[in-house]
Amino acid sequence: MHLSHEEEPAPVLAAPLADPQASPQADPLSARQRFFSLAAVIWAMAMVTFIIGLTFPFLALLLERQGVSTAMIGYSTAVQGMAILFIAPFAPRLIAFMGPNWSMAVGMGGSALCIALLPLWPNVWAWFPLRFALGAVSSLLWIASEAWINSVAREETRGRVVSVYSIAGAAGFTMGPAILTLIGTQTNLPFLIAVTALVLPCLPLLLAPTAGITFEKTEKGGWGRVLALAPAPILITFIFAGSEEALHTFFAIFTMELGEGETLALRLIAALGFGGIVLGYPIGWLADHVNRLNLLILLTLTIFAAILAVPQIFNVYPLNYIYFLVLGGIMGGTYTVGMTLLGERFEGADLVTASTMTTTFWGVGAVAGPSLAGQSMGMMGPNGLIFAICFVILLYLPFPLWERWRLLRPRART
Repeated sequence: MHLSHEEEPAPVLAAPLADPQASPQADPLSARQRFFSLAAVIWAMAMVTFIIGLTFPFLALLLERQGVSTAMIGYSTAVQGMAILFIAPFAPRLIAFMGPNWSMAVGMGGSALCIALLPLWPNVWAWFPLRFALGAVSSLLWIASEAWINSVAREETRGRVVSVYSIAGAAGFTMGPAILTLIGTQTNLPFLIAVTALVLPCLPLLLAPTAGITFEKTEKGGWGRVLALAPAPILITFIFAGSEEALHTFFAIFTMELGEGETLALRLIAALGFGGIVLGYPIGWLADHVNRLNLLILLTLTIFAAILAVPQIFNVYPLNYIYFLVLGGIMGGTYTVGMTLLGERFEGADLVTASTMTTTFWGVGAVAGPSLAGQSMGMMGPNGLIFAICFVILLYLPFPLWERWRLLRPRART
């Protein structure tokens, strides 16, 4: 089995030196412009993941104090991901019309407005439409940013560039629960911090260079054709979102029902995010040097086994922190490798379509994960969280295995 690439790795975030006369088309971005363009979008998405890490456990704890059931908390969380399913069919045209800069600026501003309205109506029913709107505008951020990153990244360092993007996201997830442990959950300060974090990156996004990023009309066949070409990297966000959202929403409740405090849960969630920071770049490096699909399958199987052991390890100090750090790195690695595979296989409008689909399946996972976890915990107790995550992973596994078999089949005939 072929496991490694032959090409020499190039520096990350920098265009390799080349003779302009040797290529018929000049690179539309200089090395400095490429760096600034990537830095702007990476900073913005770090702030987006920060407010997810901050608000998801915060909102769940607020609702629990109001006496809301775990199932209803799961539905409240799921509706935010469900909104993506409604906006996704229109996203490619919206992004093509507004361009990546304005698409992300509108998404950031709209998300800030939705979060600012949440404390004005602290009621689970009032939050359903607000969280739906929040999910709709934030979906533009994920689609535009992924297409932006893959359009600017160079193939020889794509895995490492995407890993920096993923590391920034993991840093945001880590900062959210960590800040929550410092400021507490008894005031509206988390809402104020979230709104500020979303507004700050808007100007750099509007000023960032995007020359050469064009999303022209895609070929006929649309979603079905793109999905058939690369089901594993497109559907991996189903796992990433389902497991991440379920853990962020219910892990504090999981630990409390097993006799531990919410502080331990928040610290372990922070360790998950920190794992993405520590292991993100090594996994990105691997994605530039080994077979990416094989790596994706290996990481997914490892997550399944690791989640099964969480009830036995989560309160075993200090092993629990190391365990969650590694688990978080592997979970983030599936997203990194999947996104790298998309950039390898698609470009232009097809890349936007693929990014739209990954965001859509992120929405499916965000709905399925917390909803299934809430229902499972209601019927099975705290271990229902473990069952829900493992079940979601099992739904995904046939796709990368089938894709690997499909790629190996022509070799078997030769």
